[in-house]
Amino acid sequence: VLVQPGDRVRTGQVLLRLDDRDVTAAAREAGARGTVAERSIDAARIEQDAADAALTLAQATHRRIAALHERKTATPQELDQAVANLKAAEARAARSRAALSEAQANLTASKAATDAAEVTSSHATIVAPFDGLITEKLVDPGNLVTPGTALLRMEDTRRFELEVRVDES
Repeated sequence: VLVQPGDRVRTGQVLLRLDDRDVTAAAREAGARGTVAERSIDAARIEQDAADAALTLAQATHRRIAALHERKTATPQELDQAVANLKAAEARAARSRAALSEAQANLTASKAATDAAEVTSSHATIVAPFDGLITEKLVDPGNLVTPGTALLRMEDTRRFELEVRVDES
């Protein structure tokens, strides 16, 4: 608490600073999760490239074995193996696309968490909304406050009005 009752304050002057260690820690955690998500995206792209290459090879091998099988120069076992390899390569490619999509979603979520933590952290510094006079301090250092808790009372001294009852005479 940086002000006391009777203090005159100016617009933007810092009045209170709330403990924001938990929010700062959450922001750091979200940032770390973002870094992990970025690395996961890199790994997923590499895995997708490998899966696509394996799929291309499996497709070419399948075409060759199927053509050879039609000419009776490849055995049914070789054709079955080529079909199985093709299906496995297709599944691996699909799994790698899903992993990339998941990593991108994790990055988006961590960026949103970082933004939310930054916004929450910005609420830890309470500034004067206008020039005025502190009339009452409602909290002391160490008090637990929640959103909506009144911390100080402040009056706008630019708009005081004086009402006086005067006898007609």
